[in-house]
Amino acid sequence: MNFSLKPHPLIAHWIPGTVVVVTGLLTWNDWNVSNTLALVAGDASRATISILVLSVAAFVVGEIIDALRDVREKEDVNWDFFFDASEDKIKRLNESYFTYYVLCKNLVWAIFVALLFFAWNPPAWAWWNTFSGNHPTWDTRFRFLTVTAAALAAICILNKDSKVLRRDIETHTKKTP
Repeated sequence: MNFSLKPHPLIAHWIPGTVVVVTGLLTWNDWNVSNTLALVAGDASRATISILVLSVAAFVVGEIIDALRDVREKEDVNWDFFFDASEDKIKRLNESYFTYYVLCKNLVWAIFVALLFFAWNPPAWAWWNTFSGNHPTWDTRFRFLTVTAAALAAICILNKDSKVLRRDIETHTKKTP
């Protein structure tokens, strides 16, 4: 079996997984960066083990996100292209379209999950976290709206880009090799 980890697909899976894992860790530690860093980077041996475990966890989470993307795919792409086309054409398609399509689509899901973490266990400055008696200030509302708007804008932009890339992939794979 010829198995090799190529950098482009790894990036398309690892980065979204890292977004989810880091957001999960921050949520677990009440959005306290110092506590999160102390948890994973106490001494040298703990830091080494933590980096290894977090890297594997990010990859696994990224693969789960990618599997979710795979399940939702339509069959508009000629997947035989990846078996029948020349190695050069496959490489160009991967490096120009496919990797970025997968990254965009997986980041949409990762940012959505991060936004769910944000809503589930908000940081202290989130305005809905102040319903316990403190009245939300305009500053806390602005921060909440800024973070939420930025996440939703990123989701919309990445989703639009993934649709354009998917259409280009469909076009290029339908051509004869």
